[in-house]
Amino acid sequence: MTTTIILAFVFQGFLVPGIITQYRPSGNYAFLGYALVTLVAIASGMMLRDISATVASFIGSIGITVVMEYFVLTLPSSFGQVDPGLLLQVGLAPLPDTAITIVFYSLFPVAIILGFVGSLIGATLGESLLD
Repeated sequence: MTTTIILAFVFQGFLVPGIITQYRPSGNYAFLGYALVTLVAIASGMMLRDISATVASFIGSIGITVVMEYFVLTLPSSFGQVDPGLLLQVGLAPLPDTAITIVFYSLFPVAIILGFVGSLIGATLGESLLD
């Protein structure tokens, strides 16, 4: 879920500074993406109920999010749809390098911190409310 939320807001241009798409609605909805990441973390923490399992699962979730986001962002160059020489001619970095930058900017530090805090809050709520 975290990957889906982050990628949806990346493709709309909200979580990457300097990228503005024509499909982007007026206003800044980046806070909505961060709120959704936090809610997903709270829900998963409540389901796990154990703080140590929650922290381990959060670290695994962020790892999977990084790999999947990078994979999706580099699909056009993986299938040969984007010529690296063409990108260099217009002054853009190759797509894999750009994807690393986008993954970093979209996750660090806000999404990671909010997800971690949300996981801990969810685990605490799960221990007190669901037992």
